[in-house]
Amino acid sequence: EDPWLVLTGDHGEEFREHGAFSHHPKLYEEVTRVPFVLRVPDREFSPPELVSLLDVVPTLPGPLDEITATDVFAGKDLASGATREYVVTETNPEDGEVMVGVRSANYKYIVHDDDRELYNLSTDAAERENLAGRGHDVEAELHNVVTKHLEEHDVAGGDKLAATVGNLDSETQGRLEDLGYL
Repeated sequence: EDPWLVLTGDHGEEFREHGAFSHHPKLYEEVTRVPFVLRVPDREFSPPELVSLLDVVPTLPGPLDEITATDVFAGKDLASGATREYVVTETNPEDGEVMVGVRSANYKYIVHDDDRELYNLSTDAAERENLAGRGHDVEAELHNVVTKHLEEHDVAGGDKLAATVGNLDSETQGRLEDLGYL
């Protein structure tokens, strides 16, 4: 009768913007920025600039209205006007060290082992000029966000997927292998 439309993706794809055809293991905009479209009858919604995939379920109306986002989900109900100052992303390159990115409205900061990248997205949307190590105040601010994230979500060796594989049933493990995640 009154269909809902929810459109998003788990990741984008790189088409040689940073040298490869892939989506892993990089955290540039072409990989991390995905659409989020929500159309629900009798509900106006326009997503804020910064959205995490963690926000999708808490933003859906209906039976979930009785559950607050903090009760079950790590995300925010964006339809209630909640916003984010940062979105944190991460991936696990083949070297086993976690790569973490944090995006604010104007900046992206990426940490991988001892490597640091900082981009001013308002003047460098293609993420070509690495500003890390040049004394920008925002670098220290974003580095603190990364440090806090890593402290709160620590997994030995940094590979969260590998750490949870032992808890998966064989069918799920097989599906992840077929998709190339394991």
